[in-house]
Amino acid sequence: MGNKHPSSVVTDGDHSMREAIKQVFPHASHRLCAWHLHRNACEKVKIHGFLNALKNLIYANVGVEEFEVRWGDMIDKYKLAGNPWVNQTHEMRQFWALAYLRNEFFGRIRTTSQCEGINSLINAYVRKKNNLLEFINNMQSSLRHYRPSSSLQRQKLDTLRSRQVQRIVQVISR
Repeated sequence: MGNKHPSSVVTDGDHSMREAIKQVFPHASHRLCAWHLHRNACEKVKIHGFLNALKNLIYANVGVEEFEVRWGDMIDKYKLAGNPWVNQTHEMRQFWALAYLRNEFFGRIRTTSQCEGINSLINAYVRKKNNLLEFINNMQSSLRHYRPSSSLQRQKLDTLRSRQVQRIVQVISR
């Protein structure tokens, strides 16, 4: 990357990933994906009102003091003071709460959704048991659904794909 490092990173919250980011990009701001946080809440705390309140708190445009007041009120209201997942999530608030991330630049990115979307799209077409030729054909099909919109971009992408496929077919034919 030309000796440049990202200034901010958004991840799903995997502990190993957090540690790796600290080591590799020590100056990067790290944010937890809001979508993953909400999904984990759905799995760990099955109280509908809490899920809505947490979602509102994730995106709340408030200061630290107001955040803490709202967090406390939410915990009291849904009687979650002893819930281990809730307590752990609060301990990690500096990675997901806007109140704590206010001075960090993330370019309005709060989720890993684009990566997740691409991953989901590829998984719909590519199977573990595909041979190399099936993999290439399936990958091309998935890319057709994720195509750039302009005709010039499409033309450049088609040319690049065609060259890559030709190289792979040559290697397979040897």
